Amino acid sequence: NTPISSVVTYAPRNLPEEARDEVDIELKTEHDIVVVGLLPNTLYTLTVSGRDKFGNEAVSQAYEFTTAADSRPPLIDNIKIDTTIASSDSGNDNTAQFIISWDTDEESTSQIEYGEGTVGPYTQKTSIESTLKYKHLVVVSNLRPSSVYHLKIVVTDEAGNVSESKNIIVISPQQNEDPLEIIVGSLGDIFSFL
Repeated sequence: NTPISSVVTYAPRNLPEEARDEVDIELKTEHDIVVVGLLPNTLYTLTVSGRDKFGNEAVSQAYEFTTAADSRPPLIDNIKIDTTIASSDSGNDNTAQFIISWDTDEESTSQIEYGEGTVGPYTQKTSIESTLKYKHLVVVSNLRPSSVYHLKIVVTDEAGNVSESKNIIVISPQQNEDPLEIIVGSLGDIFSFL
């Protein structure tokens, strides 16, 4: 056996213009290259090649393989919840709202299911944000001030895999809290000067 470099060239069969190479220039007789970032449930074409120290090239025949279907749900991480008081549409009473943000490790949809109390059914839900993305932001509006709610995040990836967060308990802010006082109080907590 003659030591050669390692080059693995691969592309989806129907998209040869997206061909990529994984290269190891070390000359050796046993080769091992890991290919990552493949599309799920896709037919690929792959060739293996290499050159020896004299520049002679060896090229394999083309191999075809199909990647497995995506069966793993998205991972939900970095959940942040802000609570605020918002003016109601009628102008008479103020309502509370939750501003919920989170990240997923793959592009997915966004939705919040929620209900009053700490447990029980999620009696309401936001409309599904169907744009697939990694960073998510959903506003839950028209909530009662000074009330306890429980909620969960629901995401779905392109393959239809669904993931849900654990039950999250949130208390909506008091109606009489002045937004300026909340901001000044938060700045005081952060900078310890007030």
